[in-house]
Amino acid sequence: MPLLKMTGVPRIDRWGVYFAMLCSDGTTVQCTVTLGALDALAEREGETTAEQQTELFEAWRVEIEREAIAKFARGDLERDLVILRPEDFRQG
Repeated sequence: MPLLKMTGVPRIDRWGVYFAMLCSDGTTVQCTVTLGALDALAEREGETTAEQQTELFEAWRVEIEREAIAKFARGDLERDLVILRPEDFRQG
């Protein structure tokens, strides 16, 4: 079953950004994009504030959700979560 995008405000913490997507059967799937993955997408290093995390997430939301959908379709879950790490966004 494919995942669908959901509207809503993501939750930010020091580890990354948590957001939800909807399975076609109506169940919610929790997803996380790590701070390292956000930094890799933005090609930046160093401390990132919560405000910057929100900005990075919104700027890259389409790509982040696309990768979450692909990982879910592959069955690549950890404790029923889709966790996106830097290596998920590396090309090649």
